[in-house]
Amino acid sequence: MTTSSDNSLSQSPIFIVGFPRSGTTLLQSILATQQGVYSFQETHFFTDTLSLIRINQEGYVDPDCLNSVFKNIYTHTECEFSKNTRNEIIEVANKGTLSSKMMFEYLVIELLAKQVDEHKLSSIRWIEKTPGHIKHIKAIHDMFPDAKFIEIVRNPLNAIYSYKEKLPDGDRHTIEALANQWKRSRQLFQEFSDQHPHATHSVKMENIINNPEGGLVELADFLGFQVDLGKIKNTQSVANELVLGSETWKRMNTGVGITVIDPGYHWEYKDKLKIKYLLRTDLYETGYKQPIDPFQLVYSISMISLSHLSRIPIPSQVKGSMKKLLTKLGLWPYLDK
Repeated sequence: MTTSSDNSLSQSPIFIVGFPRSGTTLLQSILATQQGVYSFQETHFFTDTLSLIRINQEGYVDPDCLNSVFKNIYTHTECEFSKNTRNEIIEVANKGTLSSKMMFEYLVIELLAKQVDEHKLSSIRWIEKTPGHIKHIKAIHDMFPDAKFIEIVRNPLNAIYSYKEKLPDGDRHTIEALANQWKRSRQLFQEFSDQHPHATHSVKMENIINNPEGGLVELADFLGFQVDLGKIKNTQSVANELVLGSETWKRMNTGVGITVIDPGYHWEYKDKLKIKYLLRTDLYETGYKQPIDPFQLVYSISMISLSHLSRIPIPSQVKGSMKKLLTKLGLWPYLDK
């Protein structure tokens, strides 16, 4: 088997990132229908596995951490390294020459093994899609300077609702926390994009669904290949290979593919008020403008006024009473104020 030490894996990968439930799996599946483009299940390598990798003083992986790393990789990908690859990883680590990047490449090669002939690994385009990798985009770029990064954005009112309803940990997050996470994800990508404009591209989920031809042609131009629109009809079958059986929240991708669907998300009015207030600037800048709502206007002005009032040295009891009342009504939008 070809291994990371052969330095044969293409060094111009594609990373798809974004807030969860924004269409990352859909976009991954669409792109993976194209000739010479391959992908695999989410690795969570930079968000999770990397934290288990202990680096010694020379900057290489400590062999003693590998069992934990192997278990973590299997948990996220259901991928178990072949005996030969596992032994080679351990051998390279014992020699003191295994880097974090090599560990990641071993994983990528193993995930691609059933799809790509080992002699073609240097010439393909491969896609890694873990939404949370948006938080580690700079570290990934340091490893792969020629990588391309695609951010897919979805109306936050739909993305956040879907997160709460579909993901296993949805109930553990408040809508305020998720709104701030959506905002932070956008900020991180924009900051990176300002520094590396030629390595980044943003696309809206709604544009991909409503006008796949237009959105994909522009995206393919950024990636440097021509898109075969006829192949995107295979999106569902590709998604079926990428989605693990345990990832039930992704099953729509394997069932309907690209289709315009009314998600039927119905926010409680007070929750919508808070999200639209917290993301008021972002909704405008991303083009997700909302109909004018007099109550929203009053609420937003009130919250802005209270925010300014909190900087004035008035008795803490007054501030506390205001916060307590709004919290009781379910209208306090902040996390730490």
